[in-house]
Amino acid sequence: MENTNGSLSERTPLLSTSPSRNTQSAQSHNKRSWPIYSLLAGFLVILVCSVYSVRNKLPRPLSDAQARASNGFAGIHSYNEYLYKFQAPHPATTRENAAMQSWLIELAKDFQAQGAKKNLSIEIVTDDPTRLVAKRDRFASNEYWMVESRNVMLRIIGQTNKTDEALLINAHYDSVGTSPGVTDNGMGVAVALELVRYLIDHPPKHTVMFLFNNFEEGGLIGAQLYMNHPWWQGTGAGGRALLFRSDNLGIIQTLGSNAHLVHASVLGDSLLKSRVIRSDTDYTLFVKDGVPGMDLAFYTPRAFYHTQRDDLVHTTPSALQHMGQMALATVQGLDRMDAIPTGQQNTVYYDILGRILVVCSFTTFQIINMVALVTVPILAIAWTLTKSANGLHCKEKIRLLGERSLKVFQGFIAVILALLCILVTTGLAAVIMTWIHPSFSYGNAYEAGIFLVVAAFFGLLLSQILGDKLVTRKSTWDSIARFDAQYYGLVIAWWILVAVSTYYASHEEAGLYYAVYFLGSSTVAAFLYVLLPDTDHLRLSVVFVVQTLIPFVLMTELGLLTMDGLRHTSADGVPELTIYYYMAIPIVFLVLHFLPWVRVAGQHRKAASTTGVLLGFFFIMCVFLSVFNAGSPNRILFNQYYNVTEPTVNVSLVTETGLQDLLEQSLPSNEADTIHCEPAGDQTRCTYATDLVPLYARHPGKEVNVRTQTACHATQCRTNITAIVQNSVLCQLRLDHQIQRAWVNGELIDGDIEALMLYSRTFGKPMHWGIEYGRGSFSSLKPSFSCIYDEWTHGELPAFTTLRNSLPETALVSIRGGVGLATVHYGPVNLTLY
Repeated sequence: MENTNGSLSERTPLLSTSPSRNTQSAQSHNKRSWPIYSLLAGFLVILVCSVYSVRNKLPRPLSDAQARASNGFAGIHSYNEYLYKFQAPHPATTRENAAMQSWLIELAKDFQAQGAKKNLSIEIVTDDPTRLVAKRDRFASNEYWMVESRNVMLRIIGQTNKTDEALLINAHYDSVGTSPGVTDNGMGVAVALELVRYLIDHPPKHTVMFLFNNFEEGGLIGAQLYMNHPWWQGTGAGGRALLFRSDNLGIIQTLGSNAHLVHASVLGDSLLKSRVIRSDTDYTLFVKDGVPGMDLAFYTPRAFYHTQRDDLVHTTPSALQHMGQMALATVQGLDRMDAIPTGQQNTVYYDILGRILVVCSFTTFQIINMVALVTVPILAIAWTLTKSANGLHCKEKIRLLGERSLKVFQGFIAVILALLCILVTTGLAAVIMTWIHPSFSYGNAYEAGIFLVVAAFFGLLLSQILGDKLVTRKSTWDSIARFDAQYYGLVIAWWILVAVSTYYASHEEAGLYYAVYFLGSSTVAAFLYVLLPDTDHLRLSVVFVVQTLIPFVLMTELGLLTMDGLRHTSADGVPELTIYYYMAIPIVFLVLHFLPWVRVAGQHRKAASTTGVLLGFFFIMCVFLSVFNAGSPNRILFNQYYNVTEPTVNVSLVTETGLQDLLEQSLPSNEADTIHCEPAGDQTRCTYATDLVPLYARHPGKEVNVRTQTACHATQCRTNITAIVQNSVLCQLRLDHQIQRAWVNGELIDGDIEALMLYSRTFGKPMHWGIEYGRGSFSSLKPSFSCIYDEWTHGELPAFTTLRNSLPETALVSIRGGVGLATVHYGPVNLTLY
């Protein structure tokens, strides 16, 4: 049955039991090339669509009656009674924020009263006296902050009556100045409130604390304040719908064993550590303080993040139900334990289609990898010696092993060539697209993914053509190009990937968690090919499905997660090539996995020509697609600076691309004439001048009253500064040179000080600064006074609202840092010596 030309077909055995197993001719299998290519393409499309459909399924929100019947999360009640409150921006610097605090206080008191009726002890803190003094460098270098707390706390005493061991459920209630904050973080607050309500009806065994913290958007300040509160001493953990990151195996296992439709990925932690995602949550602070927990977060659509579209219109009760049932399931599971899990342990976790949550420690993960690394070569050698070499003498067995090893090495050469070609074509596609059509992936991530897939397949086909050119001896290439040789080589490639994964796991990095699935699936498929009878017409189909199904599902999920999670991070300054890099990783591995099947299909020149035409078509189509659209609007970072001695306001805007043209189309001519743009890293910064002065800064004498008093001794002077500001609770005293000692509302600060920020929780309340400096600096020291304003919904910041209303639906105004839409400089502070 062996052909005279020695060519191989899809009928070639993967683990041959006889050296004389025969094959069909190249001409025979070439006739079947296009059906095979069509089946490969169809398999890709159908499976991608299936994975996309399944992974995006959200649960149906439960009514109160349904939740009681199923002991579940009452998503409809949480949405109607709690989430509705988040309809206006409420950053920490606004009256809306104070109103939000008052609402939470009233709810806490009501919960306390409900608990008393059921003999359930509930403690609340509604007037937190905690203060934070810390160096933050938010608006200036060497800047120290003093912040008064607006945190609201509630503690349900468990049946154990212990307060030194508790579960902490944390959610910040402030938003940024440009957003109502429905997903960031109204949903976290609504879920936490519904959990309080649930626990009143289902008294917990363990004590549960709820922290509704303020000023998270200003730099995790609320959580830092809580860590200075007595309740924090020796207690709990928690966070605020993707399981984004966690450092406790028991907590994640509890989630996986109790929740449905769980979505989790260790990738989130890796992206935050590498600063690809340039944001953070309170979870970071709790972990640094040695308390384990988990972090739940929404990651798409990030284009609405911190914008006016983070509102009720752009979310659903189903999304709230998803987060709520994950949180409730975790709380229920932890409360059933005799003791709440303690201690920190980095963990490997990921979900499969939202139905299975895989969780293990890094030790277990490494053991699994090591078992695979040892088992696969042992099985291959044992199979060869017991089946293929049965009855042979020792020398003949050694010779046979050598021949098989050479075949594996030859196949590995083909894999390396294919990988290099795929990397080159995919990399060139990304670079060219970034150069020709910058920011394309921002609004067209799925289209960009398809473009990279076609480029990768083009590279795979080129590798087969290049093999014919590079290997001068036809017999050598025929050996390398054999289907079984390339399959063996692919198994070796996955074996090496598992080895790399094991190395990274030793450094507690789990980014290659999927490697063992590639190796395991390929190995099992190889044995199935041999074990299934030759007469079984479904043998190839079974082998193909077993080899590709699980890796394909994992890589498709990872690819979609990467596209959804990273597509809009370029607005935060992430280079677009970095986004393409993460998008390409699952694509490269998936396409490489098809190497032996492309070899079977044959007719590589025709297939490469067709794929090249398709690649060109997609490129032209992509070039003509708009970067921004209603679903992926251009997110423009806004802030304005106004000196009360000047006639105009300076507005500064930062975004990724197209900013100058957008401003010229949106601004009136007198403002457009002042536009100045310059590079800002990988982004563009534009400024312009406007006469739309902030409302509260139009009458500085009425807005601000600053008094000073200075006393000097032999070598030192101390100046006390008191300011009363009617419409700002965040103000700065800035110094023109460093001092070493200061006081803010009585709190002592020592260090290299150039600026002092004070956050008061009450409007119109006196703010106090004290600065100490050398007597010789009295005449030269020139402090200046500024305040931050973020209220705009009633016309307080006309420059902001005018620009916001002038932009098309494909552009939204946002802010970086949570607060600081407008900074008003009220001028120097006069030092008066008494």
